This record gives sequence, C-alpha cells and structure tokens, in this order.
Amino acid sequence: MNNAEDHMPPSLLEQLLALVEDEGPWRISFSDLAGLARRVPDLALPEEWKIHRCDFCVFAKTGATLRGCLNNKHAVNRVLIRRGAGFVGQCHLGLTDMVEPLVVKGRVLGAFYYGSVIVRGTEAEAERRIRRYAQRRGVPAGPFLEQMEKAARVDSADIEPRRARLRLVAQMAARLAEAWGVPLENDLPRRGGLPWISAMEFPVMLRRAMELVQRHYAEPMTLAGVAESLKVNADHLGRLFRQHTEGTLADFLGRVRVNHACRMLESGRYSVGEIALRVGFADAAHFGKVFKRLMQCTPGEYASRAAA
Repeated sequence: MNNAEDHMPPSLLEQLLALVEDEGPWRISFSDLAGLARRVPDLALPEEWKIHRCDFCVFAKTGATLRGCLNNKHAVNRVLIRRGAGFVGQCHLGLTDMVEPLVVKGRVLGAFYYGSVIVRGTEAEAERRIRRYAQRRGVPAGPFLEQMEKAARVDSADIEPRRARLRLVAQMAARLAEAWGVPLENDLPRRGGLPWISAMEFPVMLRRAMELVQRHYAEPMTLAGVAESLKVNADHLGRLFRQHTEGTLADFLGRVRVNHACRMLESGRYSVGEIALRVGFADAAHFGKVFKRLMQCTPGEYASRAAA
C-alpha cells in the first residue's frame, strides 16, 4: 500500500513552483527552515521540491562529495537569515543560484532557491572553484568539469527577471503562511511515536534555543555553540533544557533530526547513509543508534513499514 500522502492533491505551493519552473533550465526548490508545512497544508511539498536536482547537483551529491554541498547550503541559509534579504552567487562548485527568504513578521522561516546554472562569462571562475574543491577533497576534478560542460547556460540578463519571479513566489508563500495564522514559536510534531513538545509553555530563552535547533538541525551543534549564538549562559541554558524537556539539548537535537529522517525514510527516495548526512549525523552508525533508541526500530525497519 502506498503512503497516504502519495494520494494527496498538489499543494498550492507545489503548483506554483511547477508553473515557475515550466520554462527554461532554471530549477526551483524550497527549504522549510521552521516546519511550516506541518501547520500550513498549502505549503507542503514532496521531497523532490526540497532539494537541488539539476543533473550537475545530483552528480555532485553522490558519495563523499555530498557533505560539501550540504555545508555550502547551510552556509547560504545562515547568510540569508542574517541578512533577511535574497542574493545571487556561485556555489562552491561554480554554479549560479539565487536565494530568496520566506519572511513572516520579520522572521526568515524558509529559503527558496532558483538555479543551478552557469552564467555565461563565469566559466573560468567555475572551473577554478571545481579544481580547488577537488584538490581539498582529494578527488579528481575531471568528472566535475565534464558535468559542468553539460550544465545549462544562461545570459546575465536573465538573472533580474528570474529574481523578480522568485520574489513573487516568496511573497505569495508568506501570504499563505500569514493567512493560516502561523505562530513564530515552533513545536516538534508528533510523528512515529516522538513526543509532542509545546514550545509555547517554555521560557523565552529556551524557545529561542529550540527554534535555532530546528532551523539548523543538520549542522554541527553543541550547547556552548547555541549559547554563544544566543548570547546566553551555557550552564543556565542547559538547566532549562533539563528542567523543561527532561533531557539535554543533544537529546532535543536528536529528536528533531530523527523526526526529519522519518519523513525522508517514508519518501523511499534516499539511502540510510544519505539521510544520516542530510539530517546532521556524522555517519550512518551513529544515526542508526540514535534512531533505534527513539523509535524502537532501525531506519531500515521503519522504511519497510512505511512502504508496506
């Protein structure tokens, strides 16, 4: 039996993204940084709309080079949240992307990406980035350069019209979120037996920490690092987690990561190893250990049940 969501009609956002992507080589995707889709069905998307999926990106995200793509995306999201405004740039492998924030009440809750293409005139810089990355990673540059030659080419004059289109998408998504009355505090959803944690009842400092964890769950994270980001005392923040969540920040982070992993396992589109990296675990073994502790089954068993 297929998952129930396979029979759901496309959300308004999915239909909008399909229209925007209908022409030309540009590919669009959306990173839900605040779990909006849990509250706003109109913003729900299947997995394929959440990732960069041009042929070059698919090639680059295989094997040992996946981590580089994930790190680059995390860095871009951090800049986007800090600026609160979109921008255009080349990724670590030279392809051009534009990114635009989904902003609700002055808060960045999501990121729209539009690319990944080679802008004519930037080929030399793209090649330089590929060779530098390949040297750092100890992998041959040749296959990446071959893929670059196949990547879609666009003129620089195409960028501003595409940015205007992307801004409109972000504005419409923000209106949908506002129409649903989305609160800025984020709850951890009930899924696969994980507990529902109501952030509304927690102290402000703890809510801010939980929000930061849910936005950056796929990145390396420590109590000291979160405390430094929030400009608060680490010991006090640790006590708040223990008092109000009956666990540590690491425990909360693990639940958030496993929650996202469950959705990816249900999609049937990713290997366990790839999911482990995508949700922030250093390796599949650690992922499997945390997953089994929280879900009372292995990731493979969970995926099999979801597909039944």
